[in-house]
Amino acid sequence: MIGLLFASSLCLCQCTKTEVKGDIFEGVVLYNVCGNVVIQSIEPHHLGENNWTDSNNPALPIYNHVFKVSNACEFGMKNHGDTIKFAIVSPKQDNCEKCLLYVATPNSTYAIRVIK
Repeated sequence: MIGLLFASSLCLCQCTKTEVKGDIFEGVVLYNVCGNVVIQSIEPHHLGENNWTDSNNPALPIYNHVFKVSNACEFGMKNHGDTIKFAIVSPKQDNCEKCLLYVATPNSTYAIRVIK
């Protein structure tokens, strides 16, 4: 009897992988500077705003489907040009240190979790 109870408790305690519910998006990192992360979403799903350009450097192109990552502390070390897959998550307070450098960012913001 004890063996059966022990075996059934092992089954209940197994670790499970958390699955992402909802859409998985793909994007390209445009900026990851001083806690300011800007992503351009790419086909087939589009997020963010259109006709955005870096006001600090008007010579740069105009971007469509861009947004600022609102949880940059959790974003990681992805660099300019990296392609990522991500999911939209519930926003929570971002409590990490950020430098005081001003970086132009879009008005649209999303909290995301990088999948790959």
